Amino acid sequence: MAEIKSTLDLVMERTKHLKMSQDEKRALDVEETLKKIPGLIQKYVEGAMKDRAFRKEIENCCKVDSDVVKKEVVKELARSLTFKNQEKDLRVIDALRIIDPDNNKTLADLENCIRNFYDSQKNLMEDKTSKFLNELERIGIKGSAILPRVELTQDDLERLQALKAACLNLLSRFV
Repeated sequence: MAEIKSTLDLVMERTKHLKMSQDEKRALDVEETLKKIPGLIQKYVEGAMKDRAFRKEIENCCKVDSDVVKKEVVKELARSLTFKNQEKDLRVIDALRIIDPDNNKTLADLENCIRNFYDSQKNLMEDKTSKFLNELERIGIKGSAILPRVELTQDDLERLQALKAACLNLLSRFV
C-alpha cells in the first residue's frame, strides 16, 4: 500500500530549504520577550515576586534588546499605576528603581507625587466626613455607629486628576 502523507509531512517537505535570517530570529526573540513583561510586572506589583527575582528576570529580558525591553517595562508600569492602592503604586516606584537606579531625582519626585496624591485624597475624604458628621451632630444625631459614605464632588475629582496627570508626566520621563 502506498504511504499516505500527513499535511504536516507535506509542509515540512516543501519548506525544508527555508531558514530564518538572524534579523528574523532576533525579532522573534524580542517579540517573545515582550510578551513576558506584563506578567512579570503584575507579579512584582502584586507582591508575588521579590526584588531579586524581578531584577534577574529583567536582566535576562534585557539581554535580547535592552532599550526595547526597558521602554516596554516602563509602559507596562505606567499601565499598572491605578491610583487606587498606594502600596501597589509605590511598588511601581520600586520596580523603576530596579530598572533605572541612576535616575534618583525623578524617582524621588515621582514617589512624592504619588504620596501627595494619596494624602490629598485622604484629606478630601476626611474633610467631607468631618463636615457631614458635624452637620448630623448639629441636628442632634451623633454616635460612634455613624459611618458616613462620602463621595467626592466633580471639583475634588478634577483636583485629584491634575495630580494623577503630574505623576504620569513624571513617569513618562523614563520612556
